[in-house]
Amino acid sequence: MVPKIVQFLIILYLFTVTFASMEEAIALLKWKATFKNQTNSLLTSWTQSSNACGEWYGVMCLNGRVSKLDIQGARVIGTLYDFPFSTLPFLEYVDLSMNNLSGTIPLEIGTIPSQIGSLAKLQTIYLYDNLLNGSTPASLSNLTNLSILSLYQNDLSGLIPTEIGYLRSLTSLDLGTNSLNGSIPTSLGNLTNLSSLFLNGNHLSSSIPASLGNLISLSILYLQENNLYGSIPKEIGYLRSLSQLVLAKNSLSGVIPASLENLTSLSGLYLNENHLFGSIPNSLGNLTGLSILYLHQNNLSGSIPEEMGYLRSLSQLVLAKNSLSGVIPASLGNLTSLTSLYLRENHLSSSIPEEIGYLRNLSYLDLSTNFLNGSIPASLGNLNNLYLLSLYANNLSGSVPNELGNIGRLTNNSDYESDDEESNSEFLNDFWKAAFMGYGSGLCIGVSIIYIMISTGNLKWLANFFEKLEQKIIMRQIRKKQSQRYLEEHLVECS
Repeated sequence: MVPKIVQFLIILYLFTVTFASMEEAIALLKWKATFKNQTNSLLTSWTQSSNACGEWYGVMCLNGRVSKLDIQGARVIGTLYDFPFSTLPFLEYVDLSMNNLSGTIPLEIGTIPSQIGSLAKLQTIYLYDNLLNGSTPASLSNLTNLSILSLYQNDLSGLIPTEIGYLRSLTSLDLGTNSLNGSIPTSLGNLTNLSSLFLNGNHLSSSIPASLGNLISLSILYLQENNLYGSIPKEIGYLRSLSQLVLAKNSLSGVIPASLENLTSLSGLYLNENHLFGSIPNSLGNLTGLSILYLHQNNLSGSIPEEMGYLRSLSQLVLAKNSLSGVIPASLGNLTSLTSLYLRENHLSSSIPEEIGYLRNLSYLDLSTNFLNGSIPASLGNLNNLYLLSLYANNLSGSVPNELGNIGRLTNNSDYESDDEESNSEFLNDFWKAAFMGYGSGLCIGVSIIYIMISTGNLKWLANFFEKLEQKIIMRQIRKKQSQRYLEEHLVECS
């Protein structure tokens, strides 16, 4: 026989849970009532007559209380202003990303309400890819169990709150592609569980704090496309778990720190479009897991280190638009995984090494605008995967090797037809004066062949064209990886 007092407590508990569950459902319905698209087909299940915990789209419950809300990409047009943050104390996971959430009250349009800090059990917040603006509330620091905070691709402005550094459980922080300004708070160095940090695509204007060297669990660091200045802290070399270091498109200066040689887990190093000077450290040859190395558009000088030939996993090597001099190392012929090699617009003054012809996976080879001399190696004819071969504005001499005709993706007989053998021979003999180029997007545009004779005039417009093309290809690759990570995170959360 169950004592009456126990029966009473059970009944009281069930009544309390039922009442609380109804209160949460009513609060969510009130929020839904503020949507501008009331006919949203995905949320038709949200009604008073249905069970919120068992029948509502995107709602999951634990012990009768709402614990997960996932309406990613539900085409909601509304605001967070009336979201019932204080009425959902057991909420652990919320994904409102990829909607059209903004604000309707002029002074608070799209801001994240300060009462969000009352959700003490919350572990995951996805609000990326919306229309939110205003500042990032410091009250987020109250969410001491928060593991993932993703506010990517909104229009948030103001400073990054120093209080974010109190979120010691945080493993992923994404504030990228907003309009944040000011400095990177040194308090972020307290987030020692952080594995990914995305602050890219903002208006941050400070030096990179040395305290980021404390983030020993960090795997991904995206700080590109800001106004960061000063040198790259040597403390970045303490991040031995780092796989992606992206500092491109800032105003960083100084030399590339030798401490980067410690980043033996690194697969992508993007330092392009800064004001870095000095030589390329020989020690970068220790990063044998590196697949992408972008150092272009800096003020780097000296020679290309022979040690680059140790990077056997390298698929993209872009050193263009620097002041590099000396020879193209024959050791680059060891990089048999290489698909892109851009050395254009430097002061290289050697012959083209025969060993470049070993790079059979190469799709893009741009050695233009240097002081290269000698003949074009016949071994380039082995590069059957080439889309782009650019050798213009050098001091090359001799005839163009017939072997280049073996490059099926580069040549197209229909683009050049001659009536007799003599004109064919004349064309080949004069071809050393030309830039012989072909390019493909790698997507669905296909292959385009361009024959340009240097003797016909100024090729500055052509150089600008290919520079823009090169940048589009490079940035598309970065953005593609950036967008893929959200899908991967979402799949992990749902598995």
